[in-house]
Amino acid sequence: MSTIGIQNTACFLFDLDGTVYLGDHLLPGAEELLAYLDETGTPYFFLTNNSSRSREDYAQKLAGFGLFADRERIITSGVATVIYLKDQKPSARIYLVGTPSLE
Repeated sequence: MSTIGIQNTACFLFDLDGTVYLGDHLLPGAEELLAYLDETGTPYFFLTNNSSRSREDYAQKLAGFGLFADRERIITSGVATVIYLKDQKPSARIYLVGTPSLE
């Protein structure tokens, strides 16, 4: 079986809760890996299927761990849905039901 190194990876996608942090605790190795990716200019994004919080909320949580992420690097399921709808149904109107972070 062959292995693919970090140098051969175009972009990394990280789930947040359970991969980068668990609840209120940063997981071991997360800070070092992200620092390495920043140093090498390797792009990465944070993903979450939890839309109850805004991208700004997630950026603040990451900052609390000493990880500084631009909100554009954080993709929630709500953001993914908006991207999809804009692409597939650009003139559609929606009726939003959810927390204020979805607005």
